[in-house]
Amino acid sequence: MAPRYAPLVHAFWTSPQALDIVSNIARVDLVPVMNYEICHTNVQLGPGAQKDIFNRRTTEVEPREISQPIVPWHRDSHPFVCVVMLSNAEYMLDGETGPMSGDGTITKVRSPQCGHAVVLQGRSVSHIAIPGENMAERITIVCSIRPRDPRLFDSSTNTNIRNKSLVLELND
Repeated sequence: MAPRYAPLVHAFWTSPQALDIVSNIARVDLVPVMNYEICHTNVQLGPGAQKDIFNRRTTEVEPREISQPIVPWHRDSHPFVCVVMLSNAEYMLDGETGPMSGDGTITKVRSPQCGHAVVLQGRSVSHIAIPGENMAERITIVCSIRPRDPRLFDSSTNTNIRNKSLVLELND
């Protein structure tokens, strides 16, 4: 989402209030990595999603193995990410961001509710976007962030960005 296409989203991620909250969680002063891609959205639509979005199902279902993640195991291109849940997740089962523990198991960030966020050192920690169950959709918005201080180490790469971007605009 570039500023010219999503000015409200750009205003949010560059607001001092939002950056203060995220920086306090990470314990380092953070800013978005670049204006070209201020953030991106991950969307999972379930079967019959268009019909069910306005008619929430509330029946319980058994959680399943993570065979079809929204985003498979990966490390991000930038030091930190902030993942915000945009879906009404009141009845959602699973749907978490799952960082990998040192022993290779998933440490699920439990109960992601609408408007709740996870701040993760996404460049350093392998993680997965776990599909939500019992919901018509799972929508998150993800902002890549880095330390504001240019003297601090920045592990950023454009590995995950080059293949999804207009390279001429990215290099502009």
